[in-house]
Amino acid sequence: MSELQLINIFNSKKFTKEILVPIGDDASILKYGNKNMVVTMDSLNVNTHFSDLENPEVIGYKSLAVNISDLAAMGAFPKYALLSLTIDKKDNLNWIKKFHTGFKKLSKKYNIQLIGGDMNKGPISISITLFGETNNKFLQRKNAKVGEDIWVSGLIGESFLGFMKKNNSNFKIGNNCLNEFVKKHDHPIPRVELGLKIKQFSSTCIDISDGLLLDLQRILKKSTVGADIFLDKIPIPTKVKKYSDKNIKLFFNLITGGEDYELLFTSNKKYRNRIMKLSQKLKIKLTHIGEIKKHKNLRIFDKDLKKINLPHKLGHDHF
Repeated sequence: MSELQLINIFNSKKFTKEILVPIGDDASILKYGNKNMVVTMDSLNVNTHFSDLENPEVIGYKSLAVNISDLAAMGAFPKYALLSLTIDKKDNLNWIKKFHTGFKKLSKKYNIQLIGGDMNKGPISISITLFGETNNKFLQRKNAKVGEDIWVSGLIGESFLGFMKKNNSNFKIGNNCLNEFVKKHDHPIPRVELGLKIKQFSSTCIDISDGLLLDLQRILKKSTVGADIFLDKIPIPTKVKKYSDKNIKLFFNLITGGEDYELLFTSNKKYRNRIMKLSQKLKIKLTHIGEIKKHKNLRIFDKDLKKINLPHKLGHDHF
């Protein structure tokens, strides 16, 4: 059973009017007085999301980063956090201090206040509930319209390369040293400012946590549309591009590996110049990779416009 099927068990599909965005998006949005409260929660568990030997500082940073990325995809700004921490380490105090260092590094950047939580003894598990705010203009996975451009921020596949290098010091592609990508995997940068800017002209948005293809598919299903994307347009790290251009398996590994935490969004063609100016202003690479179509399928084409079969696995499914 897939993650979506399991989520649907809990989805009553009947919500009171103050719930503007219910279950099924990167976060939920609730009308709260004259403001909109945005709420998300993510969990990280030992031997599923990280090894027992992982640096606690990395865990502390990343556990908050993945939640912030969810709010960025909604066009919201993070404000408050709740933290639930379960730990069975012998040296609890030292582990927690290092975890706090990573957590604080990112919370300080966005002035996020930790307002409560819970602590327990057991296998390491971290759950964070993050609260943010947005005005009446916010982003969702639905509402992609036929003819719109599909855009992606940053480079896709950096986290996959970092993960592979981190777990195998001998891993390399060609003669390239890939150590620089370990930082991209361990310390992703949530695109908060970008999310706040693009909500002025974007129809849909999602953060790329589970792989570009799988997360794009989620937009398509929510919007009941299809998409054509172009292999040569997808922004791949320069160090490996000449290899991935000749090796479709490597290419698919890069775009389905997940944990890039970039933003994937759609927008009317008339905003192309505005998006490119925003890219220059924020110094964030923004790339047009395809178009929303009337058909209900996800299709990929090579540089010669030849259709390529989709990989068996589009990305990371949690179950």
